[in-house]
Amino acid sequence: MENDKLRGKHLAKLRKRKGLKQSDLANLLHYSDKNISKWETGKSFPSDPDILNNLANVLEVSVEELIYGFKDNEIYDKNDYLNVLKTIFS
Repeated sequence: MENDKLRGKHLAKLRKRKGLKQSDLANLLHYSDKNISKWETGKSFPSDPDILNNLANVLEVSVEELIYGFKDNEIYDKNDYLNVLKTIFS
């Protein structure tokens, strides 16, 4: 559950970076905005590879970056690094 919360925060950051509202992302993925909200609040997070690939494609990131916060072996900032460590070691 903690991992889903961290991933959700990261997902929200990626979505906002693209200038998308939850409803915009939902429409692009053919999901409801309620699904996006659940993902971003950590109530759930997709595990289906097709969904993760579609989500990564829409947000123009790799699946690894979507899930772990890495981008070309770099990490966004110190707080993201700490979140990645929590994800890996929890």
